[in-house]
Parts: sequence; C-alpha cells; structure tokens
Amino acid sequence: MNKRNGHGGKIELESLLDDAEAAAKVIFQSQAMAEARRNAEGSLGTLQRISLVCRALLNSNPPSNT
Repeated sequence: MNKRNGHGGKIELESLLDDAEAAAKVIFQSQAMAEARRNAEGSLGTLQRISLVCRALLNSNPPSNT
C-alpha cells in the first residue's frame, strides 16, 4: 500500500508508521484481552473447585447448633 503526498511521488512514511502503530495497538489489545479471559476462566474454575470442597466438608460435618 503506497501512500503518496503529491510531491514527486514520495511515500508518506509518517502515515505508514501511524498505520503500523495503530495495527500494533489493536493486536496488543486483543492479545491482552485473550490472556485476561484465560486468566478469568482459570480463576473461575479454581473458585468452583474450592466451593465444591467447602460444600462437601459442610455436608460431611454439619455445624452444631450449640
């Protein structure tokens, strides 16, 4: 993709760099969001396992009402 500024057909390097920077930001943000999603899913799984253990402990040894 050649961008020309009309002055002797020179490529607008600054414009190309801006486009590349914008593309890099989008890629970085999408990777960061995917990593955050994986971390959240892992945390949810851990909390669900902890909840199951707590329920099992309560069911096997109910609290006494003293």
